Amino acid sequence: MCELLRLAYFFAKVSVLLTYWQFVLVILSVSMTFCQSTRHYLMKEVRDMKSGIRKILVVTLALALCFSMMLPAYAAAPEAETKAAALKQLGLFMGVSDTDFALDRAPTRVEALVMLLRTLGVEDDAKASTATHPFTDVPGWADSYIAYAYENGLTKGVSDTSFGTDDADSDMYLTFMLRALGYSDTDGDFVWNTPDTLAKAVGILPDSVNTSKFMRSDVVLVSWAALGAYLKGGSQSLADKLMAEGAFTNEALETATVSVGETKPAPVSVSSLDKLQEALQTAKVINVDTAGTPLVVTGELTIPQGVIVVVNRGSDFYVEGTLTNNGTIKVMGADAVVSADFIN
Repeated sequence: MCELLRLAYFFAKVSVLLTYWQFVLVILSVSMTFCQSTRHYLMKEVRDMKSGIRKILVVTLALALCFSMMLPAYAAAPEAETKAAALKQLGLFMGVSDTDFALDRAPTRVEALVMLLRTLGVEDDAKASTATHPFTDVPGWADSYIAYAYENGLTKGVSDTSFGTDDADSDMYLTFMLRALGYSDTDGDFVWNTPDTLAKAVGILPDSVNTSKFMRSDVVLVSWAALGAYLKGGSQSLADKLMAEGAFTNEALETATVSVGETKPAPVSVSSLDKLQEALQTAKVINVDTAGTPLVVTGELTIPQGVIVVVNRGSDFYVEGTLTNNGTIKVMGADAVVSADFIN
């Protein structure tokens, strides 16, 4: 208020001394200065406001990114818990207690091997084993497990005398499981430290498995998927083998399958490329059985995610065009499953 009074007094004195037009010019000059100052002030406020909005947007986007990165980890937990409970019903998995599966931590190498032997239904055989192993770093409680696995070619250790005490990674567990299915890294079926290609091809590496941060939850997902995987060179799945050995009954398997919200899809048989392309639109399991006349893939063909194509004989299926495999291809009685034609 005081500033306004001083300004009015100043203009009154000026009006006496100056002519009318001079006074008008002074008023205009002062008005322009005031307008420019006001304009600069308003522009600064707008800039500050925009900067504030930008900051808010940056923080919001950062939070959204963090949440999106966290969601896959949390999304996998219910699936793993459910499948761990189903495996336990079948006698193929145990937690650290009756109520805790400890799925949110990494397994040690010893734990991973013990979990593998349980999944294979041979824990009792391992406990009763009188075999020996050359490793000096195995805890006493696990001696018979490691010895059984060593004798049956499931593990070789990290050296001639060390089994390894570090945490297990996905390469280790997938290698264990592929060996259990009859595949050999020694014979060249796959490379022990890069097993993902073959593991995905035979159906034991679901997309929900975190291969970069391998946890006990991922062991469960691989183990459950392995039940539906076929043994190398045959038409028998691991689940079929376990049922034949008396590990569990078909009824128990069906109950466990229902408990995880899965149903066994009815397979569709095809004998020509046209029928295969048609079946890929709707079917989840497709059997390729051409009765001796090879089905030749020409042009481009894509196996969608979640679709299993079972080739009953390796000689029934040839690729002359481009095959993109986003699903699973199981080749019975042939090693061609590991070729670049079948796997992305």
